[in-house]
Amino acid sequence: MAPTQAGAAPAGTDRRPREDEIDAHGVTHPGKVRRDNQDHYLLCSLRRQIVSYSKGHVAYQLTTWLRDGDRRAFVRLLYSLPKVYAVRAWQRVRRQSEYPLPLIATEILGCLAGPWALWRARRRVRRLGPSVRPHPHAVSMETQVAETSAS
Repeated sequence: MAPTQAGAAPAGTDRRPREDEIDAHGVTHPGKVRRDNQDHYLLCSLRRQIVSYSKGHVAYQLTTWLRDGDRRAFVRLLYSLPKVYAVRAWQRVRRQSEYPLPLIATEILGCLAGPWALWRARRRVRRLGPSVRPHPHAVSMETQVAETSAS
């Protein structure tokens, strides 16, 4: 179906994704009527969020291992996560799950980017210094409540 003037692609986009490029489907509110379908933007946001979540998860586990010396984080990274992704992929191949393989691959790529992201963040903190602590009066309400209830 050729796009009409009202259903033309939004400005700044070259084309809409093809059917074989869409790996997740969503449900939109039936009362929301749009001139054109913009669900492909939601899919890009979903992928970005999956990558960010995976990077953060791996960075957290590495920080737990490096800072606290907790070896369970290392077990999680080298044993549990690969096992989870292998089981998910196997279930998908056997049609026991509807979770798309490209999203599993996106999670794995995010996990692989986690150590790099942690290294960059630590380097940035070393260069710029830690974040500014909140103003002392930011917690003054809790202190006042505690002091009033104690008296």
